[in-house]
This record gives sequence, C-alpha cells and structure tokens, in this order.
Amino acid sequence: MDFCSAVRDILGITGKGESAMQTVKMINFILMCLFFACYMYQFLYIPVSWLPRKRRAREAPLHRFAVLIAARNEETVIGNLL
Repeated sequence: MDFCSAVRDILGITGKGESAMQTVKMINFILMCLFFACYMYQFLYIPVSWLPRKRRAREAPLHRFAVLIAARNEETVIGNLL
C-alpha cells in the first residue's frame, strides 16, 4: 500500500476515475498534514515552558559610575562639583 492509496482510503475516495472534487480533497489533506508537521514543534514549546528552570547563583553586580563635566574654566568649577 503506497501513500496515495492510504490517503484515498482515509478520504473515502474509491475507483480510478477520480473527479475534480476528490483531487481537491486529496490536495487539501496533504496540505493539512504538511502544515500540521510544520507547526507541531511549536505546540511542544508550551509544556517545555512549564518545566522548572535551574537557578544560577548570581554575583553581585559591580556599580561603576562615570561623570562627564563639560564646563568652561574646569579648574574653578570641578572643586564645587566633587
């Protein structure tokens, strides 16, 4: 039994003289199987997101600051700012 005959059995298509509607049903079934196969992996992402994750110990972040002082006559102004 080949693929086409299996699809014909599933869709209830009988005989060798297929009508246009039966051909459309077969193409529709093949496209449905193709889309199902392409999107099935996305449905597997949902249960995976429910699984608990391993928590990593985080180190305390280093706090660094940068100060940019744009002034004219910086020598006289910088003492008052710091």
